[in-house]
Amino acid sequence: MPLCYIYTNLKSEELADTLEEQLTVCVSKTLGKPRERISVLVFPGTRMMFQGSENKGIICQIRSIDVFDESRNPAYFPPIMEVLTTASGLDAKRITIELVDLPAHMVKTGK
Repeated sequence: MPLCYIYTNLKSEELADTLEEQLTVCVSKTLGKPRERISVLVFPGTRMMFQGSENKGIICQIRSIDVFDESRNPAYFPPIMEVLTTASGLDAKRITIELVDLPAHMVKTGK
């Protein structure tokens, strides 16, 4: 059940209206996780210093169970970056993606 957090100092109007859906589809396909298990939260207008400046940028954190490791991670970055650059209009140099492996005991949904 991937949890995707997008923090950006872009205004909501500067992001594609379909960002959440696009990222959900991408993460589902890329990580092999069912769409109904993916959550995407977008925090536009975040006050942030990014790469030493207040210029526009995105930090994307994706947390999931048992999919992130040194050998698999390189294949995950390009499709996720494509969604973020397309949805924001930013150059990839202004976007950081952090992949976080969660132990199964750290996540609980529902009952």
